[in-house]
Amino acid sequence: MKKSIYEIEKFEVEEFNVSYDLTSFFEQYTFLNITDIAKRTSINSTLMRQYAAGIKFPSTERVQKIEEAIRSIGKELAKVKIHTSIRNGLKEIRQAKKTGRKLQTLKEFLK
Repeated sequence: MKKSIYEIEKFEVEEFNVSYDLTSFFEQYTFLNITDIAKRTSINSTLMRQYAAGIKFPSTERVQKIEEAIRSIGKELAKVKIHTSIRNGLKEIRQAKKTGRKLQTLKEFLK
């Protein structure tokens, strides 16, 4: 994309900042649950779906709350560690005990 812009406009682009309206955002990230985001923001889920469909438009304050909820989901996902089986999970616990490495508790994870 940077190369295409340079070829057309003859100037270098160092980086892009992508910004979405809510309709485009939810079209791009279809795996996100609109109802869950509505709950996290205390916005009525029907109203949130109207925002996502472009029927209604949120205020700047509401957009900020929605962004915060989405970033919160990202932080939660960044903490996720998936192992291949219970056996491997138990193996990791045994290794942590041997080495003295502290494993994160569920309570710590959910913070």
